[in-house]
Amino acid sequence: MPLTREEQILMAGNVEALEYVLIVAVVLNVFVSVAVAISGCYSARQKISQIVIIWLLPILGAVLFGLFLVSQSGSGAGIGCRSEVEDDPQTWSALLDKDHPSQK
Repeated sequence: MPLTREEQILMAGNVEALEYVLIVAVVLNVFVSVAVAISGCYSARQKISQIVIIWLLPILGAVLFGLFLVSQSGSGAGIGCRSEVEDDPQTWSALLDKDHPSQK
């Protein structure tokens, strides 16, 4: 049985909405995947695992790992990982005082 004109319009609207949701999901996944890949928070194995999860759970995975990255970056202005080294001036001075190969 052929669809009525109204049913065709409704289906076209649903397809268009689905296309927008898929585009948003792909853009979000790409953005968070790149953020995880360039982050200093994780080992290579952790990065691969998280990127796989992001793509297996498209919107949920991207939102969860994106929020985690923002919470770990301190101010939220950059992508990184907050560490004790950033907060401890003695650690910085010890690192800076060591002989660096370029100083020899």
